[in-house]
Amino acid sequence: MARRTQNGFELSERERQLMDGLARGLSDKELASELSISSNTVRSYLKRLYATLGAHNRTHALALCLSPVQPKYAGLIIDLSTPLPAASQNVDSTTKGSHLAT
Repeated sequence: MARRTQNGFELSERERQLMDGLARGLSDKELASELSISSNTVRSYLKRLYATLGAHNRTHALALCLSPVQPKYAGLIIDLSTPLPAASQNVDSTTKGSHLAT
């Protein structure tokens, strides 16, 4: 049965097991041993998992599943009704102009 991650990705139980193994830093061989499947099957599952998530590798897959906002939507949620504040032009003389004053 597929279950949603906090980002809305629907992952099967096996995909969730793979993600758990990735989060623990397991290699393909270690995942295969733990799940009682072949290394080739692990690679096949990971390929399908990466496609589901739109990930390029295991680190990217973990980042997508653990991030509170899906990156493909990041930056699209902007409140356009509130103008952005102007940057301060005051310079703190003790820092010789390298930082803006707070």
